[in-house]
Amino acid sequence: MNPIKFIQRWLGGNHKQLIIDALYPNNELAGLQISDATGIKLSRLYPALYALEAEGSIGSRWGEQRVGDRGFARRRLYRLTKKGKRMRVDSFTESFAAGNAIGIELLRSE
Repeated sequence: MNPIKFIQRWLGGNHKQLIIDALYPNNELAGLQISDATGIKLSRLYPALYALEAEGSIGSRWGEQRVGDRGFARRRLYRLTKKGKRMRVDSFTESFAAGNAIGIELLRSE
């Protein structure tokens, strides 16, 4: 498992935050790509995507129809909105502070 994903889950990161973190460095990702990047099962991913879209943290659009290894499927592509990017920055700041606190406690215990 990716160390960042492990730390996020260990610190109590939820599905919504994992999705935002996966979308942050990318322009747009399809649901399957988000699932691969986060390890979230598709049955749990789509409700979280719908909730994030309803609150305005992400946006989506239908991609172009294309021929691929999965046939002639159009994919829904998701991207962060300005609100979602702010959530990412706020979460990063909180995680950094929590990581510092954990590091300090580890040093004290030695």
